[in-house]
Amino acid sequence: IVSLFVLCALVPILATAALSYDHVRKLLLDQSYLHLAQLGESYASALYERLSGVSHLLRQVGPAPDVRLDAWPGQRNEGLRAQVDALAIVGTDGSTTTLLGTPHPFAALSEAERKYVAKGESVLRTRVVPGAPATVVMAQAIDPGQPAAGIAVAEINPGYLWGEADALPAVTNFVVVGSTGE
Repeated sequence: IVSLFVLCALVPILATAALSYDHVRKLLLDQSYLHLAQLGESYASALYERLSGVSHLLRQVGPAPDVRLDAWPGQRNEGLRAQVDALAIVGTDGSTTTLLGTPHPFAALSEAERKYVAKGESVLRTRVVPGAPATVVMAQAIDPGQPAAGIAVAEINPGYLWGEADALPAVTNFVVVGSTGE
């Protein structure tokens, strides 16, 4: 009788504990997924704002090839150097006028990219060098109505674009993968 009493008392307690554990585990997983989704959304928003800032900067680059960044006001020049590693104007003939840093060669725009740039939009490209991090490059028409004015090309500073690694929660990393899996 005592063993039957203990069995009748322990079975409901063990069943309740198992169900509670499973329910709490599911709630914690759901909460973790929600937090991860919010973190991803926040990071995407920050990336979008940084890219918008570089796009705005490219809109300010004038068509005059003799305009040097040294003539820009101090704060504006420092802000520019924090955002981009290199800045240049690329003519329709492929000639490059360097405004800041040492830009890498910029391949001609594809037909689809030319149409997009003609609308006043920006084009993003990545330049991959084996053994080195990919470089993100933004190009934008200096004057969308006049393709002969050329395009402004900026190599975006990776530290500015991706942010500081310690700004993310502990043990959190982001990986950006292209359509080819690289």
